[in-house]
Amino acid sequence: MGGHISASSAVIQLLLDAMSGSCALLDGGGVIRAVNAEWREFAEKNGYRTGPGERGFGVGQNYFGICEDASGSCADGAVEVVSGMRGILTGRIEVFEYEYPCHSPSQQRWYKCIVKAFAAADTSCRWLLVQHVDMTKHVLIRRNAKASLDRLDGIAVMLGMESWRLATDDVLEISDRLRGRLAIEDGRRLLLDDWFAGLRVADRNGLAHSIDMARKHPGEIQTSMFQMAMPTGAVKRFLWLGVESVAIESGLGEIVAYVCSLDDRHLSALAESLIQSQFEQVLNRMPIRIAGLGLDCRYDFANEEFLERVSVERDEIVGQHVRDVLGPEAWLKLEPKIRHALAGNVVEFETTLSLKDGTRLDLDITYIPRHSPAGEVDGFYAIVKDIGKHKDRERDLKRLREEADQANQAKSRFLACASHDLRTPLNAIIGFSDLMLEPDTRLPEAVAHEYLGYIRDSGKTLLGIVNQLLDLSELESGKRKFNPKSFSLRTEVEACQRSLTHACEGNGVVLTVNDLTRCPLVHSDQLAVRQIVQNLATNAVKFVGAGGTVGITLVEAGNRLKVTVADNGPGIPAEQLERVLMPFEKGAYDVARSSGEGYGLGLSICNTLATSLGGSLEIESQVGAGTDAILTLPKVMPGGTPIPCGCPLVGPCQSGC
Repeated sequence: MGGHISASSAVIQLLLDAMSGSCALLDGGGVIRAVNAEWREFAEKNGYRTGPGERGFGVGQNYFGICEDASGSCADGAVEVVSGMRGILTGRIEVFEYEYPCHSPSQQRWYKCIVKAFAAADTSCRWLLVQHVDMTKHVLIRRNAKASLDRLDGIAVMLGMESWRLATDDVLEISDRLRGRLAIEDGRRLLLDDWFAGLRVADRNGLAHSIDMARKHPGEIQTSMFQMAMPTGAVKRFLWLGVESVAIESGLGEIVAYVCSLDDRHLSALAESLIQSQFEQVLNRMPIRIAGLGLDCRYDFANEEFLERVSVERDEIVGQHVRDVLGPEAWLKLEPKIRHALAGNVVEFETTLSLKDGTRLDLDITYIPRHSPAGEVDGFYAIVKDIGKHKDRERDLKRLREEADQANQAKSRFLACASHDLRTPLNAIIGFSDLMLEPDTRLPEAVAHEYLGYIRDSGKTLLGIVNQLLDLSELESGKRKFNPKSFSLRTEVEACQRSLTHACEGNGVVLTVNDLTRCPLVHSDQLAVRQIVQNLATNAVKFVGAGGTVGITLVEAGNRLKVTVADNGPGIPAEQLERVLMPFEKGAYDVARSSGEGYGLGLSICNTLATSLGGSLEIESQVGAGTDAILTLPKVMPGGTPIPCGCPLVGPCQSGC
């Protein structure tokens, strides 16, 4: 009886539970009498009440009233549903169907409402069976199919194609013009098998495969080229293009196809169109950035990688000029290369571009001319590789190579200097020892004493070189052990001043020290601090020159102390400042070679010691004005124990520590 369904009350719930979608049974007044589990689950998930006496979609609620009270985007659809239901109750229609969107902020969904008449066994009144089916998948497939059909329409117009539709029962619906060309009389029911009858076996299999693939992959274009016997006896080449369009009512599908007879011109144009389309589909999946541009330097294609890098959507970039997408600065760099490519040349180059958002990119770019079917250049493809990491590695390698070369040159200079300086004291030791051991020579006591002094001084010189090399090796290998304890920097500075008194007097150098009466305590390695201060002061006195001045100042800065050794000597050139703290680098101290002193290790050792103690060593200098060596140390060495009482004075601690 068409859309009219009847059942006893005992099987109503079984009927509802067996149905797909959200289903409910309504009486003639629109009151919900029964619902299935899916209806109840949907209502509860979306915050609708389902219990008796509560306003919502549960049993006992008036569905008409709920729909009539709907507001917002659902209002129009709800009114339409109520109108359809009343039409069934009055007998005006048997079945009502209505498709509607039901979107939330997080997702978009579409449903179909199907309403049929229902007669309960215990009443003669008409009731309503309401079913809401989720159609989201079908709607999306239908949209994809429409997009494909729109694309096919463009090709069909270009080639003058005829269309036919293959329904689910394999019946062909053919346009009148195509019927005339194939000599098929009007009104004749044409099946797919009738179409296949005029095909060769291989072509028949290919076309059948394309149809099968169209059904399995909704929305995708399938192609098949075949030959078919014409009524005149001639054989024509045909191309079939198809796409599946889902028929929602049955859940099955139908094939919309375009067919045309192809001459050589059509084949050439179609091949170009298909090749271009397939080529761009391949490009879209490649992991490098590729874009296509026309003669006007406007984008007509960009793959996913390219779109991601320039942070735009495909519809935003197509039709845009290079200058507008990348920025005017990038355009000025690229324009000459683009003009060369549009002249028919492959252009390869590396460049650094500044985009309009301020991003700087190191890029490897290749421009490949694009040709029309007539062989003329109609644009070009841009293949872009980001070589920023590669360039960074190149720069790092270059810097490391330069540093290695500098270190090697410094070491060579050191060995050249040290070989002479090692040989000189060794020759002195051996020479004076031989003189004193000569059996036939009796040296006066004063002369022998003088020779022994030379031997001692030469030995000390050798010991100094060896000690510095050992210190450097120990520090670089991490084997140097530090023993932090609390002590006063005043003690170390004053000891350094006393040790340099003789050297200052001999060279006419004035050595000054600032007021140290309130010198704070530090908790660090005393021997390491002494070595740094002594080395810095010795260097300054040694290289300041006759009549120069050297000053040692100590300043407290929060939790750190600064010891500055300043001289008014020749200074160090700016280009050498970065290297003076490296091993075997002497910088401006090359003057030491004339006196045979200094091996370019002292400052490097001091720098490494300062870093190990949690501090730093900086060299500031100006040629002709002098040099400042600034040692900064924390009051408490990292990993050390804080000073017990924090007493700021030197001497006996008032708290007894």
